[in-house]
Parts: sequence; C-alpha cells; structure tokens
Amino acid sequence: MTMELVFIPSPGIGHLRSTVELAKQLVNGDERLSITVIIIPRSSGGDASDFAQISSFFTPSQDRLRHETISVADNPTGERLPTQVYIANQKPQVRDAVAKLLDPNSPSSPPRLAGFVIDMFCISMMDVADEFGVPTYMVYTSNAAFLGFSLHLQKMYDEKKLDTSELSESVNELEIPCLTRPYPVECLPYIFVSKEWLPLFLAQARNFRKMKGILSLWFGVPMVTWPLYAEQKVNAFEMVDELGLAVEIRKFIRGDLLEGVMETVTAEDLERAIRRVMEEDSDVRNRVNEVAEKCHVALMDGGSSKAALRKFIQDVLENVVV
Repeated sequence: MTMELVFIPSPGIGHLRSTVELAKQLVNGDERLSITVIIIPRSSGGDASDFAQISSFFTPSQDRLRHETISVADNPTGERLPTQVYIANQKPQVRDAVAKLLDPNSPSSPPRLAGFVIDMFCISMMDVADEFGVPTYMVYTSNAAFLGFSLHLQKMYDEKKLDTSELSESVNELEIPCLTRPYPVECLPYIFVSKEWLPLFLAQARNFRKMKGILSLWFGVPMVTWPLYAEQKVNAFEMVDELGLAVEIRKFIRGDLLEGVMETVTAEDLERAIRRVMEEDSDVRNRVNEVAEKCHVALMDGGSSKAALRKFIQDVLENVVV
C-alpha cells in the first residue's frame, strides 16, 4: 500500500511551481510515496492559460504524482479577500477532495494518508489535517532568515510585549538571533510596523510552531537588491550584509508598496549597482561562486539537501497512522 501525502500550495504559479518540484523530488526518492497536489484557483478565477500551465507541471509518466483542482467557495460580497482568509474559506472543498481520495468504495485500493504538506499561506488547512488525524508539514517559500526573524518577533511580542508597530524613536536596531549583526529598525518590513498587518503575521508565526516540520527552500545567485514589499527588506539585508551575495541599489530604500508609498529609485542608482555586481573578480562575484559550489555539493548524493530529504521521507513513513 502506498503512503499518500496531500500537498496544498498557495494560489499563484510561483508558489505552485516550487511545491510541485519538491513533490517530484519526494516521489522519486521513495517508491512507497504518492502525492496529490490540491490546486486552489486564484480568487480572480484565472483563465485557460493558467490551467494549461498547471497541467504542464505534471506528466502522465508520474503516476504517483497527481493534482486535483477544486471549485472555490462563492464570495457573496465580491470583495478581494486577504490570501489567508480566501484560502480558509476553501476548507470544506479541500476536505471533500481528500475524503474522495481516501474513499474505501473507490475502484482502486485507497492509499494510506501520511500527512499534509501545506504552503506558508495555507496554515488554516492544518485544521483539515487534524480532522483526518494526520500531521502537518509546511513548505516555507521564503528564506530561513525571515523565518527566524518572524519567530523571534512573535516570541518577543508574546513574552515581553515588544510591539514593533510602536517602537520609540530611541530604538535604532534590533538584535535578531538568526542574524550575525543588528537589524536596522528603519528597514523593518511594513508588515511588522503596520497595526493592520502585524497581528496577522504574529498569528501566522504562532501557527508555524505547531507544524510537524518545516521545509525551508533556499537558492543563491548574484543579484542587485531592490526591496519593494513584504519580507523583501529582510531578504536584502540577508543577501547584502549577512551573506555578501548581492549589491544594494541604495543602502536604505524607504517606503513599501503595501503602504502605498515608495521612494523613487533613479537610473543612476540602478546603473551604479549593476556595474558593481558585474565587476570582474569583485568580492560579491567571488562569494557567489563559493556558495554556488556549496549548492552543487548539497544536491549531490550524500549532500546536505539529499540527506534532509531522506530524513523527511523517513519521518513521514514512521508517523503514518496505523
């Protein structure tokens, strides 16, 4: 009997593509696993090109990797809902899709459900996994630095009442355990200084701690950073100041698209940064080459990435409900 994992990515090709690639690695890593990816359509409904692109991610030869697109719940108000709220509204449809997958009366022998693997914006689906009595794992589509950043701010808020939306002007830097140097307060992402967004991300971080495991995805290429919204300022700090893998357009770019205010970046700023990252034998390019080699080693047999994948598969198989 195969052990079934249910993957639930967030709507959007970017999240879906990386999730499917991870699923392929898992089914290729152990023939006892099969995976069904439940597709939640975008709130706008998408179009034919969306569905054609989704189908292209899956090939008939991969009989242990399937996808199921659900019909989304009606939105009576017609207003655009926050992603987390929109996804939470689809829990009944996801529940029905999983129940159909496990139907004992189906023509083929139903698989044994091993767990849910959900996107970082699909935390509400943990409730559905609990109903089926299986563990939930999370695919974290941002980087490990921002994960540590979020968990630390949530802990400080809950234990010491540190509210980053109310920091005094005397606080210039924050000590974040996952970073080697203090993080400048003026570079805090808008989601952490907004009274509207902060509670949402603190609640999300609390739920991260309830997961059976977290799969962090990472990748490194030379780049010029231009943070616009969400966690991108933390990403830029990590890439430029922590890892030395990127060049910033300007040290601090103020504003955030989520806030509706964004500082203008000039053509001169952009040209200066691109010239720096293109310099032959520059520190950034040399550092990127070093990390690229480490990435290749990690993906080889015996590398850290392969070892982590095997450890995850073993954990899934050992925790299957009998």
